[in-house]
Amino acid sequence: MRQETILETERLLLRPWKDRDAGALYELAKDPEVGPRAGWPVHESEENSREIIRTVLSEPETYAILRKEDGALIGSAGLKNLQQESYLDSESSAELGYWIGRAFWGKGYMPEAAGRLLKHAFEDLKLERVTCGYYEGNGQSRRVQEKLGFVPDHVEENAEVSLLGERRREYWQVLLRPMYLQNKARRRNRMHYIETSYRICSKRADGSVSAEIEFPELTKGNYRIVRLFAAPEWEGQGVREELLEMAVERIRERGGNVSSSDPFAAAWLEKMTRTV
Repeated sequence: MRQETILETERLLLRPWKDRDAGALYELAKDPEVGPRAGWPVHESEENSREIIRTVLSEPETYAILRKEDGALIGSAGLKNLQQESYLDSESSAELGYWIGRAFWGKGYMPEAAGRLLKHAFEDLKLERVTCGYYEGNGQSRRVQEKLGFVPDHVEENAEVSLLGERRREYWQVLLRPMYLQNKARRRNRMHYIETSYRICSKRADGSVSAEIEFPELTKGNYRIVRLFAAPEWEGQGVREELLEMAVERIRERGGNVSSSDPFAAAWLEKMTRTV
């Protein structure tokens, strides 16, 4: 039996859709400001939403987005048209799609969720190319894509929106693997990380710490993450995950083992162990 994929960020959980999500999905998708922007019609009933879960949202690499603090279902994100014949296939690709309920607009949730899905696409699925589109007038979606590093690819002047029986101008953007890796490296450089043997941190201009991880060697070859911190200005940008990646890289370079007393770090390490 194939283990279902669950993706996490600092504030969000991405997991496969389930029948029990129908009620929450209907509450979001009955809003005429949500679906039509993305090219699909308003949901008419909870049963309609349940059918959509079973026929559309059950596709591989399609995720419900939940807010960790209260478990609220806030939207969806997925990789469509997945072409993954080989990990070495230069044409391996997918289309990124997403939407979020109106009550959750303007909080940075969509870039956070989609950014985590892109990390999965390029680092786990080893894709070489991800495309993403938005319809004319949907500035919110355009800004999400810009934050994620997408660049313009082409414009479809008379794109068919089959579920609504319309035609619209659709703007397509693309993110290639080298671009994704460059953006990741650029963010690390922007953080100006300072490293010592058992600590990695980033400081503001005034010298105060804005992000930090400490991993002392408790006994020979056994390291423990005892502090993991990222200031509010880095919320939702994957900084804690990045610190964890860097620390684990250093520990593995030394041939050591790692554990953690920090709940977020412990959960991240457990997941990494399951996927290695």
